[in-house]
Amino acid sequence: MMKNRGWIGLAMLFALLSPAGVWAQSELIMYRNAVLVEDPYNDGDSFYVEAEGKRMHLRLYFVDTPETVVAQVHDARRVQEQARYFGIERPERIVWLGDQASAFSREILAKPFTVYTAHARAPGGSRSSRIYAFIVTSTGRDLGELLVENGLARNFGVSRQRYDGLSHQEVDFRLRDMEIAAKLKRIGIWSESNPEMIVNMRAQQREEARAMQAIMESATRLLEEPLDLNSCSQRDLERIPGIGPATAQRIIASRPYRDLDELKNVRGIGDKLYESVKPYLSLPEEPYAGNG
Repeated sequence: MMKNRGWIGLAMLFALLSPAGVWAQSELIMYRNAVLVEDPYNDGDSFYVEAEGKRMHLRLYFVDTPETVVAQVHDARRVQEQARYFGIERPERIVWLGDQASAFSREILAKPFTVYTAHARAPGGSRSSRIYAFIVTSTGRDLGELLVENGLARNFGVSRQRYDGLSHQEVDFRLRDMEIAAKLKRIGIWSESNPEMIVNMRAQQREEARAMQAIMESATRLLEEPLDLNSCSQRDLERIPGIGPATAQRIIASRPYRDLDELKNVRGIGDKLYESVKPYLSLPEEPYAGNG
């Protein structure tokens, strides 16, 4: 039995139940005079921009606006979770509210703006690789703050020290206070919130997240012995916390392995993920004969 499993399970539960996670503190790069690139997949907190000859797909730090597209089961679950957070009785209204947030960002970004990014990858169901970023508007305001201030986003997502030196804790406090002010004013999304139901709705969401975590831990317990890295199936790899279908495919495509450390050469596996998945894997003493 792997001793790290309990810690991994706790970390995953924290991720499910916490509003924000802190991203690694790589240096932010500034891009001036960025412009918005029109795209049907742009929304309130995620959009394409061009700056200094580069086309980038950005995802804002710290904030989350309602979904605008429901094309997969994952999207539907996300809409349901957002509806519960904001206390919206009819989840289908979330998409309409998401359109309002998108229109707001599009209007604000009609004039050139400044982008700060460390090019850290933002996971998600996007068509292309997104990166986390801050945006400072032509008037010198932070776009994330403007969205929360106007009731069009919540303080929810990956955080880090800001471009102006503010710590992630201080930015969190500022956004929480702005969110409270927007609720009291009943503006934006909060204008449709039902305060009498919001406590129960959020409690239900947390309970379902815990139930999902229990299922994940139960599936993980099936891995009583480390998997043979050179012969295990893609399905087995996907049962390891942190390994999705794409990463599992890349792991298999890179066989054979002579040392577990070679996993670090697989795209998408950094030092942190490597350390978390290492206890679930082993290498046979005998040479590997094929790519399986």
